[in-house]
Amino acid sequence: MTKLIVDPDALKLEFPRASESRSVRVRLLVQVIEYDDANANLVVRKLPNFPSTSISLDDFSLEQESRYVINVFGLLSNINTEITDPGCIISLVGYYNGDKIHPIECYPISANILNSKRHVDHLVEMTKMKPID
Repeated sequence: MTKLIVDPDALKLEFPRASESRSVRVRLLVQVIEYDDANANLVVRKLPNFPSTSISLDDFSLEQESRYVINVFGLLSNINTEITDPGCIISLVGYYNGDKIHPIECYPISANILNSKRHVDHLVEMTKMKPID
């Protein structure tokens, strides 16, 4: 089962035992911050109005804007160049090995998913799905 992730910070928490020999298929729904053309690296973050992974110490909540770098060199011949535009919302499927994601597909998503609280809530609920054993 491909696990939907809307906050890249949640990867290590969601898959603490992921490794090269135990990689996990994930789908990230994220926003592009920048694209490094020289290295084919997409820099992404969680979508602005989605809940984030945060650390709460008593009444103090520590939440920071995280950036996650994904190398898309292996996809360059198959991707829409729109995904490299800052602000673009993308769906990226790949295998997470505990350190980074090895992408296998990436495409742009309509920003309309952010216009409705119902859509956002539905996607967040989907992130909580567990595989059937």
